[in-house]
Amino acid sequence: APQGELPENWDLEGLENFLHSRFHMDFDAGEGEKQETLKHTLLRQIHEEYQRRHKMMAEEVREAFREQVSLAGAGAPLLIGGKSMGGRVASLLVDELADAGAVIGCACLGYPFHPPGKPEQLRTEHLAGLRTPTLILQGERDTFGPRSEVETYTLSPQIQLEWLPAGDHSFKPTVKSGLSEADNRDAACQAVDRFGRGLLGG
Repeated sequence: APQGELPENWDLEGLENFLHSRFHMDFDAGEGEKQETLKHTLLRQIHEEYQRRHKMMAEEVREAFREQVSLAGAGAPLLIGGKSMGGRVASLLVDELADAGAVIGCACLGYPFHPPGKPEQLRTEHLAGLRTPTLILQGERDTFGPRSEVETYTLSPQIQLEWLPAGDHSFKPTVKSGLSEADNRDAACQAVDRFGRGLLGG
């Protein structure tokens, strides 16, 4: 397999050959220990590769925001924002761009407050001191930050938090709610429109 990539052949022999060629590892231990060594090594490799690609992707999104804002120039008032990681990156940039007079606000749809199942790994530090008006639209049962958790966080008074009823990270509601995903998406669009108009005094 090429440098940094995992093999497509996931049987034990294929993995052993990959690890031997990639890490010069020999497997002389018993079968059970061999299995555990392979499993942990591959899990670590997958985790490191995911972290590397995620960081690279976030940097690419950050630069894309800067480029698009620059292309827009000093014309009409500009909002930046995005879904999930895109919204998080926008929120990390918005004060910098607002200070330069390039944008007037930010809209985050489905903010990833923490990885699913890991509420202790918060991504909220910068949100407490945000100085630029920001709208966060969140599904009430979003596994990246459900209502029951998010309402306990310390967020900047510049942040306007709105909830999409029974919505998950994609805003899809439960069947019991009687709502559709389209209903919640329409509500999200209307909320962003109201937010933008409010910043313009409309």
